[in-house]
Parts: sequence; C-alpha cells; structure tokens
Amino acid sequence: MKKIILSIILFRIIYISYSLILGEFFEDYDSSGPKKGIFSNLARWDSIYFLRISKYKYENEQSFAFYPLYPILINQTSKFISFLQQNLPFSFEFLENPEFLAGVLISNLSNILAAILMFKLTLHLSKNEKFSVISTLMFCLSPANIFMTVIYTESQFALFTFAGIYFLNTSEKNTGNSGRNFFRYLLSIICFMLSGATRSNGMINAGFILFDSLHRFKIARKITDFLVIIFQSLFAVVLIMIPNIVYQFYAYKQFCLSEFIKNTTGVPSWCNNTIPSIYGYVQNHYWNVGFLNYYTFLQIPNFLLAFPIVLISLLGIFYSWKKDFFNVLTIGFFPDKNSDFQFFTSKNVLVHTFHLLFLTLFGLFIMHVQVITRFLSSSSPFIYWFAAEVVMNPKFRKFSLFLIAYFLIFSFVGPLLFTNFYPWT
Repeated sequence: MKKIILSIILFRIIYISYSLILGEFFEDYDSSGPKKGIFSNLARWDSIYFLRISKYKYENEQSFAFYPLYPILINQTSKFISFLQQNLPFSFEFLENPEFLAGVLISNLSNILAAILMFKLTLHLSKNEKFSVISTLMFCLSPANIFMTVIYTESQFALFTFAGIYFLNTSEKNTGNSGRNFFRYLLSIICFMLSGATRSNGMINAGFILFDSLHRFKIARKITDFLVIIFQSLFAVVLIMIPNIVYQFYAYKQFCLSEFIKNTTGVPSWCNNTIPSIYGYVQNHYWNVGFLNYYTFLQIPNFLLAFPIVLISLLGIFYSWKKDFFNVLTIGFFPDKNSDFQFFTSKNVLVHTFHLLFLTLFGLFIMHVQVITRFLSSSSPFIYWFAAEVVMNPKFRKFSLFLIAYFLIFSFVGPLLFTNFYPWT
C-alpha cells in the first residue's frame, strides 16, 4: 500500500510540473487571463469564477452556476497561506497569490486521496490486487487529468463521491444481515452531502443509498428492520439534499427578498416559479443548457471530442449487462451465482452502470457536450474498472490500444491547451 501511495504522489508531482512547464513555455491563445505567480497558468476558464467567488462571494446571478464548497475551501486555505506568508522570514513567488496556491493544493490533494480510495474501493469489491492497481493507474491517467489538477472541482468531487461509495460498501456487516455499521454509513452520507455541496450532480449520489436500501429490504427479517431501513434512507436523502436547499435559499434571499433589488432592477423572473431555482435558471439563461440545445452543426467538433468517453461508458455498461441481463432487469436481486463474472454482475457494481448510464444520457442530451469527459471521469469509478478490464483481457487487445492512446493523449495534450487558454474546457 505504501508503494502505491508513493507512486500516486510522485505521479501527481510530475504531472503538475509538466502542466506548469507547458504553461510557461507557450504563449497564451487568450492573454486576458491572470498572469501573476507560477500557478496562474492553472487558473483558466471556470477557475476564474471559483477564485472570484472565494474572494468576493456571489456577486451576480451568473456566479450561481458554481456550487459553494470549493470556493469556501479556497478562501479558508488562502487565509492560512497568507498567515504563513506574514510570519515566515522569507517569501516565495507562489505565495504572491495565495488563492491560486490554495486551489491547486485542494485539487491535487483531493486527487491523491481519490486515487487511494479508488484502490481501496476496487480491492474491497474485486478482491483482486492487480485489477485494483490497474484501475487506479487508469484513474491517474484519466482523460480529464488536467481538470483534476487545476482550479476546478473535479478532484474534490471525485474524492467525496469515491469516499461515499467506499464507506457505504464497507458499512455492510455480513451476508444475510440488513444492518449497517452506523459510523461508516454516516460517513458515507456526509461524503455524499459534501459532493452535493461541490457540484449539482452530487445529489444524484443519493441513488447509491436508495439502491442499497432496496437490497437491504430483501434480507430484512423483522418489521423493525424495515422501519430502520426506511428511516435511515429518508434521513440520508434529506441530509444529502441539504446543501442544495441551503444554496438555493441563499440565492432566493439575495435576489427575491432584497428590497434594493426590488426597487432597482426588479425581482428576477425565476423568483416567481413554483419551485424557484437559480441554478436551473442560470444554466439555461446564461449558458443555454437544456434538452437538445447543443445539437447544432457548429457543435460537431465538441461531439467528436466527447465521443471516446461516451463510447467507453456505453461499451462498459453493455459489457456488464450482457453477461446476466436478467440480473439487470431485477436490479441485482437475482444474480447468476454460477457465473465466473462475479465482479461486473455483483449488485455493488451493477448500481454503477445505472448511475453511469443516467449521467451519460444527461450529458449527451442536456449539458454542454464538451464537458462530458470531465463530468463522467470525476463521477464514476466504473469507467476505470472497465478500462482495467480492457487492458487486462486479451480479448480486447485492439480496443485496449485505442483506450490507452485516448487516455494518454487527452491526459498529456490537455495541459498544453488548458494552461495556454485554448478552448479546452
């Protein structure tokens, strides 16, 4: 385990250095971005929003497209860095912009921890160390690698999502018992709640809790067991939704209840909706996010960029489902116990195929399709499990070459484009 952790840390240091070097040696496509301090090259595109929110909070409607936990952590970490700067007898260039350093530290520490959890989760489910190592390696070489390195939420979201899944799976006491280790179950809920405070799709992680509860019903024996499962499920879902509720209420109070806004620009239209949601309004009004809104000829290049991760996701789902489709139709209640394909047909892995399919279809038909690579890569460990299966299985030799080439090209070309402000978002 120590070797694996050291390897993960070493790779992260090398990748950060590689990204910084590319940012310094090539001229920016757009020179309007921040250029102060060595980490400014890692502050591009959405990073600017996160940094501004961390410093000035939510100044306008557009800024509410970004959830608050990551900017809050940047703000608090930068204050600690500033404290160190004031008390150190010497100064470093990278301390000139503590917010930049804070964001990079949070993202990369989160990435390291997410990779460790990826290994532990995979080993727990598969009981196969080689498969776990290769899955973790594929995560470290993620096609969304640059977004897990810069001042973006991808690494933090992956950390909380993977942690929630890991604690949920390890909370199972033993086969035939519907009970859960309360501490690990609570940790799972807290991690999913933090993922919901990081990005909007964190709320979808409540599905893991509900799926687990359905399977607990199957082995519950007493009426009290059923009542406990129902109570725990409702408690978990409410907690996971709380960050979004608080976030939406904060916006409602700022824009819909403000006398100043009422007397100047007037109350925004979204305030009058049955369920007033600033997030949905901002995504649609300012970014044109909506069903099939991105299906235009001008967006064909972005669909081509998204094609590999969509193909890999759908092939992985099909690979899992075709082995025991009856098990899929019964959502894992009746697996084929004689199958030699236990990992990909187990209920604890099957749920990830449902999760990934939902995210893939949502990304394809509603979101800006160019972000689907980082959207899926930071949300689902199943992508890396299937990637490891492809690499290890001789039947996939030709496809494995495509998959490895895709991971490497996106992983190592991404820093060149992102750090120099080319359209790689």
